[in-house]
Amino acid sequence: MHPNRKGFSLLELLLVVSVGTSLMMAGIAAYKNVMFNVQMAQIAQLMGTMQAQIDWSYGSRNYYPNGNMLDDLVAQRVFPATIPTVGSGDSMYARLPLGIYQITGHVQTYDVTIDAINGAACIKIAEIVTPANNTKLTQMSVNDTVYKAKNSNDYNGLRQKLLTNCRQTDANKIVWTFR
Repeated sequence: MHPNRKGFSLLELLLVVSVGTSLMMAGIAAYKNVMFNVQMAQIAQLMGTMQAQIDWSYGSRNYYPNGNMLDDLVAQRVFPATIPTVGSGDSMYARLPLGIYQITGHVQTYDVTIDAINGAACIKIAEIVTPANNTKLTQMSVNDTVYKAKNSNDYNGLRQKLLTNCRQTDANKIVWTFR
């Protein structure tokens, strides 16, 4: 800056703007990462809550209704009211920030499906519920590739398999089958 002039030079202004932009971009990236982790925690909490609610609602019957169970769970008021649902009967589904959520009964088992999720979320969500942390899980499929396990050791290398099967689009589908 020249001693006789007031104000800032163009170079000084550009420097300040570029530093400010860099800080803002770093903040936005960190915010997106935090929001993604919050969504993953919400999915994990929903999975645990729904499994407990399903056990509570159907445990004494020793069977699950055949077809879409979401409609029945909403009618019983055990599905979280904060999650919006669309449709009714067999076409009912819940809309989550990361995809479409459905629960389907098959008499002895039931499926929990999350559809239309992106590649990064596919990997993280698939790692949330595995036989290592859920003994009622009988199988899991990612984009129609089935992972069956007799014990938690059978899922070693799961992340590498998920990296192969989770597409980098918003068209991923994960299905968990519980007994």
